[in-house]
Amino acid sequence: MLTLERKQAGVIAKYLPSGKLEFKQWDGYEPKPTRQFPNQWHVQAGTVDKSKQIGMLTILFPYRLGNRPNFKAERIESETAIGTKINLNGSNIFVAFRKSGVTGNAVIGNTTFAENVFVKRGN
Repeated sequence: MLTLERKQAGVIAKYLPSGKLEFKQWDGYEPKPTRQFPNQWHVQAGTVDKSKQIGMLTILFPYRLGNRPNFKAERIESETAIGTKINLNGSNIFVAFRKSGVTGNAVIGNTTFAENVFVKRGN
């Protein structure tokens, strides 16, 4: 999980990988710019285990300072879909994505959907 806060707002990036992640953080530019720029920080998240294909979910929670969200996010996966169950400030959100190459209905948990993306709010 990464958090960035500025003067009036912030954002939390919650990663839900299929395996372990490594993070790298650095500042500056490579190659060096030809004119003056303010310094910038960069973050890279990458998988530890080599794989031909991964299903990475990243959830962004923007907020105003002083109103940081209270959340839990859980990764869920089936043979046909990948998704997340989120509880954000007491409200439940379920988001699922059909996996690449899947035809027909996708099924995850007790939810079946025909679309590429399925979103449900509430219990």
